[in-house]
Amino acid sequence: MKVLQISFSVSPSTSCVRLKEALKGQGVDVKILTMHASNALVNDHDIIVIKKTIWTKVYKRICETIWKVIFDRKYQQRKPSIFDGGYDGIQYRYIKNIIAEADVVHIHWALMLINYRNLKEILRDKKNVIWTAHDCWPFTGGCHHFDAGCDAYKYNCGKCPLLLSNNSRDITNLIMKAKRKAFSSNIVMIGPSRWISERMKESSLFCNSMVQTIPNALNCEKYLVKDRRSIREKHGIDANQKVIMVGAYSMASPYKGYSYFLEILKKLSMNSNLDKLLVITFGNIDDTEIYDGIETKHFGYIENEDKMVELYNLADVFLLTSVNENLPTVVMESMACGTPVATFDVGGVRDMVDHKKDGYVARKFDVEDLVEGIKWCIENGNSIRSDMHMKMEKYCAYDIVAKKHIELYESVK
Repeated sequence: MKVLQISFSVSPSTSCVRLKEALKGQGVDVKILTMHASNALVNDHDIIVIKKTIWTKVYKRICETIWKVIFDRKYQQRKPSIFDGGYDGIQYRYIKNIIAEADVVHIHWALMLINYRNLKEILRDKKNVIWTAHDCWPFTGGCHHFDAGCDAYKYNCGKCPLLLSNNSRDITNLIMKAKRKAFSSNIVMIGPSRWISERMKESSLFCNSMVQTIPNALNCEKYLVKDRRSIREKHGIDANQKVIMVGAYSMASPYKGYSYFLEILKKLSMNSNLDKLLVITFGNIDDTEIYDGIETKHFGYIENEDKMVELYNLADVFLLTSVNENLPTVVMESMACGTPVATFDVGGVRDMVDHKKDGYVARKFDVEDLVEGIKWCIENGNSIRSDMHMKMEKYCAYDIVAKKHIELYESVK
């Protein structure tokens, strides 16, 4: 069986790269088709990077220009959000021969590579298509994360609250119609979390499709519990400090809850029971805004997974302030390294975190409760480190996740 995964960009920690490694460990012939691969993957012969020609660049620019004219000008007063029309993508003739060799085409985050037209071509060529929904875009009218309380995805979208639109035939309604024409009930959907699987089953686009819940894969032989004292010594961190870890690819995203993070730190700085507090951060985060009563250490962008394992292991707690999530990878990684997570009750976090057993799930956007969660994790974390790792081994280890995917691939082949 030949499997072709499709993702717009890939790095060593991208979910489809980890799934590729897991599947290859089970003897599956699997490759990844992408537009961009990080430097760490340039010698990976299982990753096919589409060559950019003058025409592909021109075509992309045309699509972007049309989208800006239609969207940016018409909806200038919209709320801060991530929104895509899905019209941009590579022309099918550039990928047809690669797709022809596959028995199963597995789509991941493929916007700007796969669009409505080439998806219809893939289905017309009678390919078995699996699609993992890493966010809400596949079943909405363009948003990647919808406003709390919005259920327009169950119908046809329109009057989008994110766009501040009162028009039932706004662009979200047009996008839903385009998706309905392109998508087929033969597409098998995977939700990494139970939360997003339930949303897909409710949606007008996939209510008649097969939807399965399979978590993303994690190399639990790499993400391990290690000696915290020696790692702290290596990084010049006092063994007695209380270390809070926080970070994301971009904390500036409207969904990462950065304002909650700052509010929490201010409250912690006034707590006399948490002396010697240190906050370590990674990713794109403006640490100049962090409350000046808190000691901080910023590690920037980290592509090296061994370094990430070290950071997780030196922390007492990982803090997640997101207001919208699917199955956050950082939660999975942190728990596998024996570091409990304090988080709001959003998305699929409860698939991984059992409240007050191996982490703390605070009431939605209740800052006081999340502060209590941080304290709970610091006080109880050391006694449950090995239990958290074993839990992740049973939940998302390579062999577990690969076998679930293989079973699904075989059922549709």
